[in-house]
Amino acid sequence: MVDQVGWVPESHYRRAVGLLRGWVTALAILVLIGVLILGALLFRWMFEVKPFPVVVSSPSDCRLGGDAQSPKLYVAVDVGMIASGSLASASSVGPSEWDVEAAGLVPSVAGFSSLTDEALSRLIERADQDRFSLTEKAPTGVVLAMLDTDGESSGHLDGLRVEWVLGEPVHEQDLPLGIEFTPTSCTVTTTR
Repeated sequence: MVDQVGWVPESHYRRAVGLLRGWVTALAILVLIGVLILGALLFRWMFEVKPFPVVVSSPSDCRLGGDAQSPKLYVAVDVGMIASGSLASASSVGPSEWDVEAAGLVPSVAGFSSLTDEALSRLIERADQDRFSLTEKAPTGVVLAMLDTDGESSGHLDGLRVEWVLGEPVHEQDLPLGIEFTPTSCTVTTTR
């Protein structure tokens, strides 16, 4: 006896092949999209600039300027290099969000008590323009900042958020200060 082979009509065959092609195409598109998304995430993860401290810091001095109408808060922070770089910008950290009018890095500075407000302002503005850098030959320095306190003659400043330029990437770092100031005094601690 001979088995009879049943033939599938051509229309059913074409429909089944078309349906299979559709599913294969849809699956290929989904796999391609998944690979592209995974590749983009992997690329971002591999080349992402990871935050790391550029300096170790210790607040050293602060003073409220004598102008009663528009007092300025002057801040000095001693820094030691972990990675070489130069200071690009600074902003205040804390609820007050005061504007940093000028900030710069200098090799060293005398105590604020020996400087007038005008001399201190000029020193900070010059430091802001000079762009001194921390290097292997000069691994320590002082970050100086002058903040506009919006007319307030007492308050607190939690710290400074500074950006360091290390070649092409810019690294952001918070320098804790814990500054408390009144019209007659200014104290600095690293904790608040």
